[in-house]
Amino acid sequence: MKTKSKRILTIAACAALSALLLLGLFAGCAGQHKMNLAAELQMMDYMETTMPAHYNEDRYDSYGNVALQNAIDYARKELSEAESVINTTSGGGAQADRFVIATADRSIQTKTYDAFISALKAELKGMSGYTNSFDEWNSDSDRRASIVARVPSEKLDAFLESLEKNGTVTRRNDNTYDVTDEMIDTGSRKEALKNEETALLAILEKAKNVEEIIIVQDRLSNVRAELQAYSQKLQGLQNRVNYSTVNIDVSEVSRITTPTQKFSALASTGFLASLRDIGNGLRNFALWFIGAIPYLVMLALPTALLVIIVRRVRKNKRAKKAARNA
Repeated sequence: MKTKSKRILTIAACAALSALLLLGLFAGCAGQHKMNLAAELQMMDYMETTMPAHYNEDRYDSYGNVALQNAIDYARKELSEAESVINTTSGGGAQADRFVIATADRSIQTKTYDAFISALKAELKGMSGYTNSFDEWNSDSDRRASIVARVPSEKLDAFLESLEKNGTVTRRNDNTYDVTDEMIDTGSRKEALKNEETALLAILEKAKNVEEIIIVQDRLSNVRAELQAYSQKLQGLQNRVNYSTVNIDVSEVSRITTPTQKFSALASTGFLASLRDIGNGLRNFALWFIGAIPYLVMLALPTALLVIIVRRVRKNKRAKKAARNA
């Protein structure tokens, strides 16, 4: 293939791929890209009026001019369709369907720890939810758990209500994040890359030499890597939209404490909690002392021997001193 024909093929391919890429981006991000579309159409006007005259020089043949003009016509057609999509999607005002990620935090006290955990797991199973993580440990004589639950978004309110029925909520925090724009932008970029992949495969089938094949395959590899990254991002966002996250801290207590209790109740609870802490401290000390007895015995024997030796030495010194004085 001649150098001029290869350059014409490159220009035509770039124009076609640019049109496909712009179509995907414009369709997804209408408000942001509409001004870019107008600028792109102006560029097409420049190419149509200026470039053919430039390529009519002797070093280009009629085939090159026809290929370039066809590429320009194709790009203008795709951009015109993109403009129609933009006018359709942006003319209706706000989008009806929004993509929202919901998260909730709950701190819960319960006297019946085992029953609460069993009820929580049963609620999750009945709602087709699951636990993302479950950490459990002992705090003095009580048990605690930190749970990250994933619940279908449409069942989030029902799940939170079940938590309040089975335990006493001492702290709550709810948040929502609107990711509609991010979802649309990611989806449009993914669609644009899929269109570019299709166009590259078509060009690869018509490639005539090794150089062209290597160039197209290199770009195709980059496109597929970006396509996979956007697909994973879109899948992750969709999963967070479909399943809400609930962070739950559960504490086993002997008495329920809530911020709404009266002063006398709070004072009584605090006093009893102090007594319980003292009792736990004495118990822990007793357990430590019993476990340390073997070590204490090992330390006591040489200490006792040392004391006996010191006493004998002192006794002998006093006896000698008394003898000299006599």
